Amino acid sequence: MDVNTVVERVAGLLLDPERVKYGEAEMLAGLRLALGELSLRAGEAYLLTGLDGAMETTLPETLETLLVIGAAGYTALARAGARADWELQDEGEFQRLQTWAEGRLEDFRKVMRSLYPAHVPRVHGQYRSQAPWAAWHGTLGEEEEGSA
Repeated sequence: MDVNTVVERVAGLLLDPERVKYGEAEMLAGLRLALGELSLRAGEAYLLTGLDGAMETTLPETLETLLVIGAAGYTALARAGARADWELQDEGEFQRLQTWAEGRLEDFRKVMRSLYPAHVPRVHGQYRSQAPWAAWHGTLGEEEEGSA
């Protein structure tokens, strides 16, 4: 599994296998967002060969379809946002695209929640509800009461 395989599958789910409506840059942006969200939820940084210079894939094959669904949702949502103010679009096109994209992202997150519940310990014993970089130490130059 590499970035090209996943992009092909995303294009297929978007019903655009020839990539007429959705450019590769749009799909890669959606893929990065989905992979990042999945990595955060799982508590480990997943890589995909060929994406941003990664030389190997660390994403389990069992999560490939989930990644495709999330990437398609993000890609379609970006397109819906970009088209929101177009005057020459069919009536309701923006709403249909936005609804479809939000549905895919809801499916993506629902499966992630079932695979990686928030109450299960993740990275180095931290709980998923706290990102590894969010720990705050020290007073940041502020004096504690009574120590001045």
